[in-house]
Order: sequence, then C-alpha cells, then structure tokens
Amino acid sequence: MPKQYQAAVTLGANLTKDALVQACMRMQKLSKGQSIVFCIPEEIQTKILQCTSKSCSTEIEVSVLLVWAIAETWADMRRNIPLWAAQGHRYEDYKDCLNGAEATVEQAKSFLETEAQSLEDRYRPRPGNLSDAMKDRDTINSSIREILKRYRDFEAVSLDTATLQEEQERELSTEIEEEREVQRPAPMEAEKHKLHPDLVRLVDAGVFPERSSAFISAFQTLKSTSAAKQFDLEQFPEDLLMTADFERTAKHPQGVMSDSPFEAEQLIAKIRTSKLVTLHLYAPRPNRSYGPLDTLDLYCVGREFSAGILSLCRSQIVQLNLFASQLYFQSYAEYAELCRYLGLAWKTPRGGQKLQVDGFIVPPAGVWCLNASPVRLLKDYMKTRREGEKMEKTHLVKVLECGLLEKCEIDSD
Repeated sequence: MPKQYQAAVTLGANLTKDALVQACMRMQKLSKGQSIVFCIPEEIQTKILQCTSKSCSTEIEVSVLLVWAIAETWADMRRNIPLWAAQGHRYEDYKDCLNGAEATVEQAKSFLETEAQSLEDRYRPRPGNLSDAMKDRDTINSSIREILKRYRDFEAVSLDTATLQEEQERELSTEIEEEREVQRPAPMEAEKHKLHPDLVRLVDAGVFPERSSAFISAFQTLKSTSAAKQFDLEQFPEDLLMTADFERTAKHPQGVMSDSPFEAEQLIAKIRTSKLVTLHLYAPRPNRSYGPLDTLDLYCVGREFSAGILSLCRSQIVQLNLFASQLYFQSYAEYAELCRYLGLAWKTPRGGQKLQVDGFIVPPAGVWCLNASPVRLLKDYMKTRREGEKMEKTHLVKVLECGLLEKCEIDSD
C-alpha cells in the first residue's frame, strides 16, 4: 500500500496482545509513512476504563490500550492453562503405555477417553481449595510437578473441567445429498375461441334459443371432474347458464377452469347499444377486506340495470356465488339463505328434525329440492377451484364442515 495510507483497527472482546500486534503489522510500512487509528466500540471502551481505573471523561491513549490488551492476554492465558495442564498430564500418563508390537489390549484400551461423566463425578461435592484438589495428582514425575507448579502460579480454574473446552475431531456421518427434480406435465394446449351464432343472436334480438349448444348449465360444467362422482349434478337448478366458450378453456380439460374475456371483447360494441341484454362485471369475494360484487351493479353495459331486479332472481345469485367460490357472507340472512337453498341446517335443530353428519336435513327440505347432500361435492370443488389453498377460517368452508355460524361472527366483518 502507499506510504500515506491509514488503516482502522477495530477492538473487540478477548483481544490478546499478539492478535493486536498481528493486526497492526498488516501495515508493513507502519511508522514509515503509514499509520493506524483504533476504533473502539462503547462496550469495549467501558471495559478499558474499568481495567485501567480511569474516569469516563479520560481520553484513551495508546498506552492505555496496551495495558488493557495485556490484561486481556493474562485472562486468556488463565482460561487456557487448565487445558495445557490436562494435555501435559495426559501425555505423561500415556507415553509409556504402548511398547510397540508387544503392547497388550489393556494398554491400548487405556487410551480411550471417557465418553460421559457419571452422576457421582458430575455432582459429587469437591473441595474448594485448589491445593486440596491437587492431592490425587501424581507428583513423583518431575514433568507433572512442573506442570502443577505452573498451574498454581496462574491460579487457574478446575483442572477436571479443562477437557470440556478441548477441541476434538469427530467423524461425522456422511450426509446424503438429494437434489429434487420436479417433473411437471407438459402445458395443455389452449382451445381456440369460438363465437357461437346463438350468442350473437341473443345480443342482437334478445331471443334465447332453446336447446342450443351455445349454453350450458353452470354446474353441468363440472361433469368431467372427479368431484362430480360424489353427487348427481342434475339436481342443481339449471337457470344459471354459461357459454360453451367459457367452459372450453383447454383441450381435454381436467376440471380447472379459467375465465376468458374473448366473448365480451367480441360483443362489447353491440352490447353497448343493446336494449335487450346487459353485461355485468363480477368477481367472488376472496377475503373479508373486499366488498361483495354480487349486486352486479359495479360495472354494467347495455340495457339499463336496476339492482332491485336481483330480488326476483335470488336463486341465480346464490348459484353464481357458490359456483364462483365466494368464501364470505355479507350478512347472517345471506348465510341462512344459502343453507335453505342447499338444505343444510343453519341453527340448532328443532324437535323432531334429523340431520346427517354433514348437516344435511333429512328428509330433504331445501329450496332446490336436493335429494342428497351436496357437501362432499362442494368440498372437492372448492379445493380444485382454490388450488388447495387454506380456507379453514372462511365462512363457506365452516358451513361445509358442519359448523353453525353466529350472527355476530358474520355481521362483525
């Protein structure tokens, strides 16, 4: 580095003089143009002042830093001297155990270290005096006597616990590395959009053709899914219709549906001037922070629309919310309305009323006159519709899990 460079040396806890000198000597031209500046954290500054008995207002000089570094070195040696003594004592014990090929099995086993301390060794009361703790040590060996003398000079901690700080090399079991490779199915080929002439005729003349292939009942679109095996879809009302183009999103669909604005884009110009049909913008309520859009008055194009008309077709609105997987109710009355249509109990059964395990009233008493419980079908459909996301806390899933909702639980949202 150039001669005019200055380096910053950061001081930390347990910093010995050797480590400090080594860090400073990274500047090879120190005192010959290069210089260093010490960066002291507040915690270390407090320790330096305590070590040197200086006041808080005293300016810390380099000589004060050296005194603190030497004190830290002394403390480090005092911490490590038990380990040094234990290793020296072990060497003196083991150096005569092996005698080449003539060594016995017992001599070889003497090299084994104790894996764990017994309860007696761990918790037995021991003398607090350091000289008493050394009575059992072998003092005949001159090397051990020198080790113990050095040990006493440093007033070190217990020799028995020194091995706990010793670094040991252990053989680790080989870890099996696994790299998961996800093989996803090839993407499905999208079906080409088709604008059916009957749909165009409906927009132009307001004439709804009977038995047209352009329209299909909403719940009949689930006939190719696995959920349809649990319930006869023909029991659902057929007055909520969908276009065939909406149903056919991909070739050979597997029950996952996606919305397409193709038909709306193709017919939006005609609908704007139409006095026979109305195009509404709708989306289900996915969480409590969103307001409901089932009033169908957020965005309307075409014939003038009044929200009061919906009171005459509540069955279609309930079907729409159910088919779109609207998870939350706006009011307790809306919750009770859905249960009445499905034939599910929404309050404690009255005398003589029988319920199935899933809450379906027996004999059937729903407005839609369903002969069997639709709960299992709707559960499977919700999982498919929501792609397996967690919905346990939602209103609709609680109903399907045979839970009775309280009025305050809904109205508070």
